[in-house]
Amino acid sequence: ISKLGNSWIPTNMPPSHSLRQQFSQHMFNQSPLEMQDFWNIQYFHGILPPRVVTSEEAMLRFVANTPGAIGYVLSCHLDNRVKSVLTFSLNRHDCKY
Repeated sequence: ISKLGNSWIPTNMPPSHSLRQQFSQHMFNQSPLEMQDFWNIQYFHGILPPRVVTSEEAMLRFVANTPGAIGYVLSCHLDNRVKSVLTFSLNRHDCKY
């Protein structure tokens, strides 16, 4: 829950996307495949997994247009539609769409 009392809407890239693989490993020390078991258990407790978008551009659009949405993109793809709340280094930087 955000400081304003709104629920966060977490957003993910597809499991095969290299950015999601790096993000999951960095944040949770698990691969997206390993995280799938966690989300299957959560689902049966009434907690939905993060919404999945197909690209960094889709992530930017969804976060920019959805109150409470939070997601991740490479810093080189950030623009004035969204605000960065956390940055960290990843092993690989691919700044192409």
